[in-house]
Amino acid sequence: MVKSKRGTVNIHGALQNAVVATINDPSYAFALPTLSDWESVVSCTEAEKQRLEFVGDAVMHLSVALYLYQLFPDAAPGFYTNIRSAVNTNATFTHLMIKIGAYELPTHSQSTKAAADSFEVIVAAFYMQCGFSDVCAWVQEQYAPLVAAARRSYDEW
Repeated sequence: MVKSKRGTVNIHGALQNAVVATINDPSYAFALPTLSDWESVVSCTEAEKQRLEFVGDAVMHLSVALYLYQLFPDAAPGFYTNIRSAVNTNATFTHLMIKIGAYELPTHSQSTKAAADSFEVIVAAFYMQCGFSDVCAWVQEQYAPLVAAARRSYDEW
């Protein structure tokens, strides 16, 4: 924890708060990627869903990393890591799923993992159906406001 303009906070918490505030802003419109075959996603086995979660997580990490690298070509590695870790978390994925009405806000005893896992499965299915370039285009479109909010928070921190 470090003393910042906002008091005693850690940078991840500050960036994550900015991302969640943006997601909750009524002016932010989020849409999941369009899948041509929802049935294959819904009907896959639990083991297959877990494999898809793994792929979805990896695809999100890489697509966000490339987006940041292209958007901020002269940034330091720590900047990339902090922004990516704020926009690429179970909490962010859960808030996005809540935003579209796919899940309700979890109580203290509930986990955000189920919503985040579903998000990662959908991203993996989109990757399998459409390819990495379409995932990157979707990430750039949907994540631009989240990255901008995280960047502002980073600069203020």
